[in-house]
Amino acid sequence: MSTSVPLEQRVRAVLERAAARDGAVGLAAWVRAGRAGSAVHVAAGRRAPGGEAAFDPDRPTPVFSLDKPALAAAVLRLVERGRLALDDPLARELPELPRALQRRDLTIRHVLGHTAGLPAGGELALAADDDHRRRAPGELGALLLASLRRGRLEPPGSGWRYSNLGYALLAVLVERCTGLAIDRALEQLVLRPAGLRTSRVLTHPSALLQLAPAWQRDPEGGWIDVRTTLDPGAFGLGLFASTAAELARLMHGIVAGSLLGPRARAAMTAWRAVPRLPVAFGRPACGLGLLCEQAGPFAPLVGHSGTGPGASAFAAIGPSVEIAVVANSSAGPRADAVALALLAALRTGGPPR
Repeated sequence: MSTSVPLEQRVRAVLERAAARDGAVGLAAWVRAGRAGSAVHVAAGRRAPGGEAAFDPDRPTPVFSLDKPALAAAVLRLVERGRLALDDPLARELPELPRALQRRDLTIRHVLGHTAGLPAGGELALAADDDHRRRAPGELGALLLASLRRGRLEPPGSGWRYSNLGYALLAVLVERCTGLAIDRALEQLVLRPAGLRTSRVLTHPSALLQLAPAWQRDPEGGWIDVRTTLDPGAFGLGLFASTAAELARLMHGIVAGSLLGPRARAAMTAWRAVPRLPVAFGRPACGLGLLCEQAGPFAPLVGHSGTGPGASAFAAIGPSVEIAVVANSSAGPRADAVALALLAALRTGGPPR
């Protein structure tokens, strides 16, 4: 990897170009080139559209599906403690599942690896009223049950289908095993042991104002701060929020740190080739809560992305790079696209052309 241009200069050039594109507001990136190299944490753009205040990279932003690696790590830590086994039937722990899911060949491992045959679960974000989407910790709740009954099921192990709904079920599983609400359970099992201090799972709309503003376009072309419109209860698990620096720390802890033992890490990184991923990887694969790019100069690049109303995020780690990006607008460049541009700049050793 060339180092002809200083790392911070390369990262800043990519971010400033992305922040100048239509629909972009603010971005932040945390990058380490080489496992022993120094890291840079760079921000570009603004806190709000047309505003003067700079984007604050240390204030958490919604990162959506980047909760999946954290939740998978929580399940694996419970496996290490003997509370669960990956090949246990899901219905053994969640006996109130609909009858179609009451089968011995539908395992926790299937759900973690998106091979359970469950529907995608977009219905989770389409709840009609508060009474429908609220659930008590450890309970499936009306929204999850309704989504399970509406969606089309495939036989477990018959194929790969990315499922937010499956991870909502895993959140209930973790709650039931720990006796804690999912925000406290993830904090104790994963976030604090991995060294994260500001990342959190939000479970009530009032907590959203603690986050950095996140922006989406309205139908008339104006801007909406989604902190005033999102409901964490509509995401099953709750809404995960973090920063680029802490996402990088989380991914390092899961893949290369001491958060998991060797057997648990091997289970999470047992790759299955898949036809496509939410990220534009050339040779994509999926593990348990993790995605992988198996081709290219940084392979294997292991991580995840998250995209939703008002924000996007990406975090990954490879043999020679660690990278995380957050963006506080869903109208501009997505964080995973910015991350791929950063990787291209690292590969060439100079600023983007």
